[in-house]
Amino acid sequence: MTTKDAAGSEFRYDPLRACWILSAPARSLRPGTLLNPALIDSDACPFCPGNETHTPSEILAVRPASSPPDSPGWEVRVVPNKYPAVLDAVPSVNDARRRGGFGSHEVIIETPNHNEVFFDQTVESLTTVLRVFSDRIHTLRSDPRIGYVVIFKNSGKAAGASVEHPHCQLMALQSPPTDVSVKVKALRAYREQSESCLLCDLAAEESRDDQRLLELTKRHIVFCPYASRVPFETHILPRAHTPSFDANTDAELEDVARLLSKAVRRLSVVSDELAYNLVLHTAPWEVGGTIESSFHWHIELLPRLTGLAGFELGTGTFINPVTAEEAAKRLRAAESP
Repeated sequence: MTTKDAAGSEFRYDPLRACWILSAPARSLRPGTLLNPALIDSDACPFCPGNETHTPSEILAVRPASSPPDSPGWEVRVVPNKYPAVLDAVPSVNDARRRGGFGSHEVIIETPNHNEVFFDQTVESLTTVLRVFSDRIHTLRSDPRIGYVVIFKNSGKAAGASVEHPHCQLMALQSPPTDVSVKVKALRAYREQSESCLLCDLAAEESRDDQRLLELTKRHIVFCPYASRVPFETHILPRAHTPSFDANTDAELEDVARLLSKAVRRLSVVSDELAYNLVLHTAPWEVGGTIESSFHWHIELLPRLTGLAGFELGTGTFINPVTAEEAAKRLRAAESP
């Protein structure tokens, strides 16, 4: 890909709000329109087995050794995003106002089954997906041009999905975006002041006060955060300080898979047509792979039950009509459908 191509994607700085905006024209080429994105069904799905030629060549796949690349027979498949928000090319600009949209944008196809609901996947299958997450984070850290990776899932049209087939996306960037940088600064400041981790202490507090607690295992905690942005927002994080997601053992990944499956199932009970965003936050790193030690990996589940209106967009402040305590109470009472 050429430098000219990279000019199509760039970060633009907003000095009033002190944040960067990613301008990515290639995303407008996705199926559907900007105001009404279409959901691709199974008849034309590029992620279904047998349609491997409809995607760019795979980066990684969990498949039998005898199964050739870009063919059926896989369990999980990772491919470059056909409509990337960032591009793997040398940035043509880099100044105070704008910088080239360099990075990697990947699709992680979770299962060959088009209609498989997330929480109906087996714990073993979900553990395999999480292991792929871990592998991609670990591999991308060796790229000296990359300093941050985020993995996210848009499930349902209201959450921004354009393909029904279960999948996540990965974006690797040169440096953390604004909101992540704010988290890093808060975690660093807390550590300097208290010689402890903010999220470690928060997990301990939530485990003692069960008002917002959903699940507590030896390794992880699941709860509705005190300042939830949206109704039924749910967080999952390790109880022991662990900066990067790829430090997890297979046993730890299995525990996360089990808890994540149960959390999404609970959300499906309290919402008739569940749409949600899932975000995996892992530690950024410096050039050479030195991980931000103050970070604490965590997963955020954000149901899309309310929209963003003028107040939210104009002030950056969310209005949540359901308290975290009430949300946790209803989620704990939720039974499997």
